[in-house]
Amino acid sequence: MIEYRRLYIPREKRALFPNYGSPLELETDVGIIKTRFEEGGYIWTGTGKWFGSHPELTAGQKLIIEVVEPEKRYRLKIG
Repeated sequence: MIEYRRLYIPREKRALFPNYGSPLELETDVGIIKTRFEEGGYIWTGTGKWFGSHPELTAGQKLIIEVVEPEKRYRLKIG
């Protein structure tokens, strides 16, 4: 979902995130992104700056999201 600047969370990992619409924070190399988990398993609010800072990303590339504080804070890294 690079062109749409969205992070897709697979169904089997969604239980690690808050309910749809609930706020969360992503720690990234460009700062903290205040966002939310959206219906359909996506995170996209506020992710534009991060995607813009990583033009090297390609379709199918692995991204890692680590739980820092369940349902509140996560860390986003390129795998």
